[in-house]
Amino acid sequence: MKKIVGIAVVSASVFMLAGCSTEKEQKREATISQSSSEEKKKLEIICFKTFETDELGKAIITGTTEPDAIVSIENQKETADEHGLFRIEYQLSEPKTKELTLTAKIKNEETEKKIQIEPSLSYQRSKESSSTVAVAETQPSSETTQPQTTPSTSAEQPKKDDQVGQVLVTPNGEAVTVLRVLPNGERVVSEETSQADLNNDGILTYEELVQAENDLNKQTEEIRRRQLEEREQ
Repeated sequence: MKKIVGIAVVSASVFMLAGCSTEKEQKREATISQSSSEEKKKLEIICFKTFETDELGKAIITGTTEPDAIVSIENQKETADEHGLFRIEYQLSEPKTKELTLTAKIKNEETEKKIQIEPSLSYQRSKESSSTVAVAETQPSSETTQPQTTPSTSAEQPKKDDQVGQVLVTPNGEAVTVLRVLPNGERVVSEETSQADLNNDGILTYEELVQAENDLNKQTEEIRRRQLEEREQ
């Protein structure tokens, strides 16, 4: 009887040891499987689908991927930092939406993501203003096409009267009508107070309006030139 009890105890111990060994082996296999799946984690790019430019047409593209991955767009490349963060500046050449392909590559893995660059409203307005100025500079105004002759005293008044009602075009493309002609030959286009009224006499002449627009255009071009120089530095 004692032998039978002893054999039973030994058998139970063997089964317990075998069960523990099997459980440890299963945990070990699960750990190895989890590690393998982590090593085979798919490379991806996490970022917005659309980026908007600033008033100069520049967009800042940011996102995350695998640490030290090479992120590129067209001919620009950046290396993601130790946390996988990346930042790329992209200059839009014209105020139109542009679709691009963002690529991330590390070792033998590579992935892509489609993004869009949207022109901001301020950038669109800036481009439209530049185009208007360029057209105005290439097309001579009515003022420049008129013959520059010195009328005689007897013919001066009829010629002044002929200019009343004439439609002139400013450098910025604005059409104005001559209301009357001053003794000095300047043509009045508005009887109201205006910022372009350079001599503050309460009336606006075509000559004053042309000068004011030319001065404003020069200031705008100077500001734009300085902004571009600061961006390139």
